[in-house]
Amino acid sequence: MKDFRIYIMVFVIACLAPLTVAGEDFYVEESLTPIVPSAIQAIKKYESRSGNIFRCVLHGKFVDLAGAGNPADLVVTTKNACQWAASAGPVWVLRNEGDKFTVVLKFVTYNLEIMKEKSNGLRNIKTSRGTAGSAEVEFWAYSGRMYKKTASYYFSSDDEVKCKAHPDICPFEF
Repeated sequence: MKDFRIYIMVFVIACLAPLTVAGEDFYVEESLTPIVPSAIQAIKKYESRSGNIFRCVLHGKFVDLAGAGNPADLVVTTKNACQWAASAGPVWVLRNEGDKFTVVLKFVTYNLEIMKEKSNGLRNIKTSRGTAGSAEVEFWAYSGRMYKKTASYYFSSDDEVKCKAHPDICPFEF
């Protein structure tokens, strides 16, 4: 029982503590601000078949996807855990295109890290989420139109082999 509590504690610390600061981090529960109407319109257009999401208030954070020192793009989620899963919320990454925004990634996650490395002009993204005893880490690269998943890892607290093979991203210690 003691070992299980240690696994849970390590997992919670790994999920809630900022990862290595290589870029910008976004957490669904951090202090976020209201978003501009053009960003809401972009999400509504993208989610045209998912009417339930629009019962939620959206808020977000300006980020710099191009890495040019201009945080004009947005990462958005829902306020007050509206439409969230147990440990993650819906997250949209929006590219600022001057007078409008375009959704370039939508995923359910807890943490989103905008990395320094780039693909097709935009910085790569790492997402992570988890619950007691399991964790998922995904890597995304910009294809020129949308972000595409390039790698996905699932870890469980009892999978010592997989964690030892990926110690840089596995939240569990063995």
